[in-house]
Amino acid sequence: MKKVMIVGGTHGTEKIFQKVFLNLKSLPTDIVGVDEEIKINLLISNTLAVTRGIRYLEKDLNRSFPGNPNGCFEEKLAFKLKPIVDEQDVVIDIHSTESGLKDAVILTRITEKNLNLVRATNAKNVLLMDLTVNNALISSAKIGIGLEFGSDNSLRAIRKTTDCIKLILNQLGSEIKVDARATAKKRFFRITRIINKPEGFIALDTIKNYELVKKDEVYAYHPKTGRKLRARTDFYPILFGEPQYEHFGFMGFLDEEIANQINLKLKKVNVEKKEPVVFAGGWLNGLCN
Repeated sequence: MKKVMIVGGTHGTEKIFQKVFLNLKSLPTDIVGVDEEIKINLLISNTLAVTRGIRYLEKDLNRSFPGNPNGCFEEKLAFKLKPIVDEQDVVIDIHSTESGLKDAVILTRITEKNLNLVRATNAKNVLLMDLTVNNALISSAKIGIGLEFGSDNSLRAIRKTTDCIKLILNQLGSEIKVDARATAKKRFFRITRIINKPEGFIALDTIKNYELVKKDEVYAYHPKTGRKLRARTDFYPILFGEPQYEHFGFMGFLDEEIANQINLKLKKVNVEKKEPVVFAGGWLNGLCN
């Protein structure tokens, strides 16, 4: 039996998971699939932050793993969540953003199992978060994937997030009806640096996610002093302008070699053998808060 956990509420202000969970709970109890049973559970990871409508109480939960039993609230929560995450074969962490970034799946490490699932998704962009390789929720999972398709109120983002999860489940062996298809060509970005935000500086409106910023190009300015911030190297802005961040966002660098590994081996789901796959639809929220 494969165990798949779908997570929302890692950041309490990101509410897209609520509508995605409703979409997923409409799935039939018995799904015709491939090879073996799949048990799926839905988890709200930081229910208290979600209830209060804040990103986190004391520390970003997605920077708190593997946790600390004597730490702050989120570190204690991560410590309690860790064994639940460890039990899963696959963990899918749902996020949203107001930065304008769309159509991304997020990894914290590269493995062939991770890439096999990524290939099956409808995302155009794959983000390897080198910065969170050890402390994100998905970094604690055997196979962990984050989803970032847009804002909470975007019907497109809700639909594409739901479709992405279904495509992943189909790659794992289910045969859920889904209109979306895997994106044939994906871009792969390594995220290795934070773009710091000095006090009083404002990002230029012309700077867009996934669009190249060249060395010496101005990307931010100070409206009072007129001082400008220039890029020290070529980079692609990622999650640039996210209002929840204290920094501007992240620097991304294209990796064509990994992109080719993903795109050249894009595979269709094998649907030759058919065995029952069960959608458990269980709720784990409340266990750890």
